[in-house]
Amino acid sequence: MSDINPNPPTDNPPNPQTGGTPGEAPANPAARTVLTGQISEREIDLEAQLREERERHATTAKEKKERENRINELEDDLRKARQTSQPEPKPKKSMMAAWLAGEDEP
Repeated sequence: MSDINPNPPTDNPPNPQTGGTPGEAPANPAARTVLTGQISEREIDLEAQLREERERHATTAKEKKERENRINELEDDLRKARQTSQPEPKPKKSMMAAWLAGEDEP
């Protein structure tokens, strides 16, 4: 009876990066999002910083102004990070260039 292994080996060993077996979605939603390519780690970090900054309370007028400036900077950085992840649109030819090339529409 000592020859029987109570934990037989599995066909799919755990994946150290995701914490689960291959093909299984990671337990952490942030890791799942990053692995699927929907959002970058930089965007996740910026969103966390923005959330923290919004929750922070300022007492003096100077602190309030600095807080608002920091929130605006974080929102701008987050917007830029999201825009750079989108592909750039194909530049259109001018009407004259399209006509000279013999195309019906640019």
